[in-house]
Amino acid sequence: MTLMLVPHEVTDDAATVWVGALGHAPLSSTSPSPPTPTLPTALSIDTDAPPVPLHGRWQRFEVEPGGPTLHYLRHTFTGLEPATDYRVTLHDDTASPLTARTRTLPRRLPHRGEPAFTVLLGSCYYLQGASSRALQTAIKRLPAERLPDLKILCGDQVYLDAPARAFLQPYPLGDQELRTRFFETYRRTWTDPGFASLLALGPNYFTPDDHELWNNAPNPCAFATNTWTERGRKQWMAHARALFDAFQAAPPLRIFDVGPLSFAVVDTRMHRAADRSRFVSEDTMKRLRAWIRALEGPGVLVLGQPLLDARAGLLGNVVDWHLADYAQMQDLVRAIAASQHSVVVLSGDVHFSRVTTVHLSPQVKVVEVISSPMSLVKPGYRQVASDPVWAIPVPGLSAPTMTLDHTFLPPSDHFKTLDFTAEGKSVEMTVRYWPIEESPVNPPRTLPPYRLW
Repeated sequence: MTLMLVPHEVTDDAATVWVGALGHAPLSSTSPSPPTPTLPTALSIDTDAPPVPLHGRWQRFEVEPGGPTLHYLRHTFTGLEPATDYRVTLHDDTASPLTARTRTLPRRLPHRGEPAFTVLLGSCYYLQGASSRALQTAIKRLPAERLPDLKILCGDQVYLDAPARAFLQPYPLGDQELRTRFFETYRRTWTDPGFASLLALGPNYFTPDDHELWNNAPNPCAFATNTWTERGRKQWMAHARALFDAFQAAPPLRIFDVGPLSFAVVDTRMHRAADRSRFVSEDTMKRLRAWIRALEGPGVLVLGQPLLDARAGLLGNVVDWHLADYAQMQDLVRAIAASQHSVVVLSGDVHFSRVTTVHLSPQVKVVEVISSPMSLVKPGYRQVASDPVWAIPVPGLSAPTMTLDHTFLPPSDHFKTLDFTAEGKSVEMTVRYWPIEESPVNPPRTLPPYRLW
């Protein structure tokens, strides 16, 4: 049995972790019998609290009766200290304990001269042999003072629709074959040494994009035969959603604060309408607009696709519809344009790196940071950064001035970190670029700090 331990969301006094066990032995979550010896027995955190027994708490995803099975659960440790590193340990009777690092949120944003509050941003991880070793090496190169307080993985953590040749077939794949393929993709990715080392590095905030489903979901995909019919899309969606809920378990919207800095992590994929009327539910958009209106300092908005992107137009039928192609984008852009505080937009998806500033007023700005990919699906799919576009006109607002700050050429696999510190009544943000494969022509780089109000 293969064990997995992944830190999930945190607060200033609590930390949630996800535990997974991959194997073939089924287990009833309500069985009164003693714990199955092959499953982990307890979970502990390095405090005085006793280990937490796990028997009777497991949920199960079974590919087929007697076939590959995932047992999983989530547990939240409470009563923790703020801004503190903790080591979580998974105890197993038949193997060495498995450990992971988590860290609680601070109750205030650090000031200049103190260790910054650091967020790691990444997206688009296509598992292949070299990518695992390279990602492991890149993580080991991170200086101790740059270890993230939390990580935001904003889409395409898995590629369920790759390789394309497996899904572009004369006839649709059978329901069981889809379920088996999707499970195997998650199994390989979550147990991959490189990706697993990234997951274990601290708290993870996941949000999905199209490859957690299929390219251009929920609309048909040109190279996936199963998505050409409504019935095929429903079958694919059901299996992909079940696995996303089992492994990543991300709600539509998560909001949390660190001092004056407020975060909103949004799922812009799972609740899209095929007619492009919306990319989130009406309730989520209502909550998101309320969050922007209520900001008392800078906001950090996480989206599965970039904000500053042109409409895809007819190409959306072949590649992927952009957020600007959705009618609901009007609501989001108008809310951001009316904000009294700066908004940092974090995104991925597009297979290039870009940092852009939109100047809405002398003090209020939008800074969009795109980090993509961590491991490119194919060399030919790498994109040179396109020019940012404010695609949605806002009544009463002339086209804002935009500054393309950096694309970090040459294009390469990478992740970014963002350091936040309090500076009087403002927040200072420093963006750092970390190449997966460092070289003299592609070293780590740091942009000058941004002042956010």
